[in-house]
Amino acid sequence: MEQKRESRPSGVRNPPNRGRCSWTVLLLKASLFCFWIQGAPAHLTIIPWPQPVAQGQDVTLTVQRVLNRPFSWHRGTDTSHQSMIFKQPRAQNLKKGPAYSGREKLKPDGSLRITNVTLSDTGSYTLSLSTFPFGKLAKADIQVLAQVSRPSLTASSTDTVELRDSVIFWCLPGDPRESVVWFVDNKALTTSDRLELSPSNRTLTLYNITRGDIGTYQCEARNPVSAQRSDPLTLTVSSLSPTHKPFGAAKSSSLGFALAGGALTAVLGYFLVTRKGRRKSGEPVGEPGPGGGSPPAPNPKRIDVAYVNVLKPTGSAPWSQIALEIPPESDPNYQTLISREMNIYDQIRPPA
Repeated sequence: MEQKRESRPSGVRNPPNRGRCSWTVLLLKASLFCFWIQGAPAHLTIIPWPQPVAQGQDVTLTVQRVLNRPFSWHRGTDTSHQSMIFKQPRAQNLKKGPAYSGREKLKPDGSLRITNVTLSDTGSYTLSLSTFPFGKLAKADIQVLAQVSRPSLTASSTDTVELRDSVIFWCLPGDPRESVVWFVDNKALTTSDRLELSPSNRTLTLYNITRGDIGTYQCEARNPVSAQRSDPLTLTVSSLSPTHKPFGAAKSSSLGFALAGGALTAVLGYFLVTRKGRRKSGEPVGEPGPGGGSPPAPNPKRIDVAYVNVLKPTGSAPWSQIALEIPPESDPNYQTLISREMNIYDQIRPPA
């Protein structure tokens, strides 16, 4: 039995296949999604170089992957229009934003180069990359430091006396962001017990100068991007002259002169007292004069006085050997100063 087909009026088309159309749209969307994912970098990284950078030099914010998608550079951490430096929505269509200063340049791989940087360029920079379904962001910081200026070296004194003087060196002006290193004869200064540095290393003190401290001194200021050394300063050291005796030696010398003067005064006083005593007792006190006459008979009580150089005792007549002795048969009022050796003073005899 034959099946009858339903006949349709002429001019009427079959309805479209809606299921087949839906699968086509889904395949197209999937292809586009894969294209966006493959074109976007998996991990976006920015490396600034050099870091830190000296004022007046150039710095580059290098992107690790080639940017083949729309992107934009921003000054700061936000991606607003006011912070935008560059925007490239598609190839060969670069736009400059409000944050563009005229010193920024865009490299072919999307990296950002800033020329002749200033201290105000210090801060964060953000790269915004358009990807589907979400965008990607990467941030980097740059630090701009000023060039170190040449320091000035001064000293409390450069002409010193050995073992008597101390010297203080100052390295100015002082910037807390800089470090200071000291040099002597172009070699790094070595530490010692007589050397003291301030916490900032800006002040150097040398105590009890010796001849080993003679040399040319310099200080060097440094920061991570530059260094400057001061003009040299020469330190001279003179030997301690005889007129500059230590305090102990001067004190001992003064004491010796005082003792010598006292001893000499005692000897002269004794001589005067002895002479006066002779005149009161009626004894002759001199030798016969040029007018003649017989010399007086020897006087057993006559006292001979010997004087020594008390200012410079000899090795054979030290101070410990100078004593006062009383002759056994003499008057108790008289004493004799006895020394074992005559020096520069002769025996003094009373005049006639």
